[in-house]
Amino acid sequence: MSQLQDGVRVSHLSLDKTLTVQAIDILTRAFQHDPLIQNLFPHETELRSRVFFHFLLKKSDLLNEKLLGIYIEDELQGVASIETPLAKNSVGKTLSFVIESLKLAFKIPFRRFVFLNSYMKTTFSMRPKEPHHYLVFIGIDPNLQGQGLGRAFLEHIHQLVENDSNSIGIGLDTENPENVPLYEYFGYKLRGTESLDPITAFCLFKTK
Repeated sequence: MSQLQDGVRVSHLSLDKTLTVQAIDILTRAFQHDPLIQNLFPHETELRSRVFFHFLLKKSDLLNEKLLGIYIEDELQGVASIETPLAKNSVGKTLSFVIESLKLAFKIPFRRFVFLNSYMKTTFSMRPKEPHHYLVFIGIDPNLQGQGLGRAFLEHIHQLVENDSNSIGIGLDTENPENVPLYEYFGYKLRGTESLDPITAFCLFKTK
């Protein structure tokens, strides 16, 4: 656990049933206007995106990603998941992830599932080959956006990366062009863009 300021802390997120629902609520609202989410789920956006974010949270657990929550006075206000460079996955956990992926294929339109896989392969191809962290997602309660909470959360993540001698830095991807200058402000550099009609993936990396 890390105390950022009075009443604000970041800690590892161990998902019980209540926290899972809270995390899904936050992510669904935080990404409701995200181009990828809107393209994946043009109809029943909220319902489908809740299924998708539940899958991402399960993925974080099964693939040993670092799942973090940011709290204000013990109330969860934001969630982030980070791939770490040396995470080891057992055969059992890997198989469980494959099963969860197959379940997702039956819960969302199949052509959207195919598009999602294409998107993930494309963004993965633009990542460095050396060991690094990767920000899978970061979401803050929209009611608190613009108050510096996201900045504090991101800076905390950057410090974790700085303290890891096995990592050369941290990458991320976004489909929102307005986010690119924001991440560049935090030291990220654009590694590449790829058009995946009708969206464009922007892949960025922050070197230590």
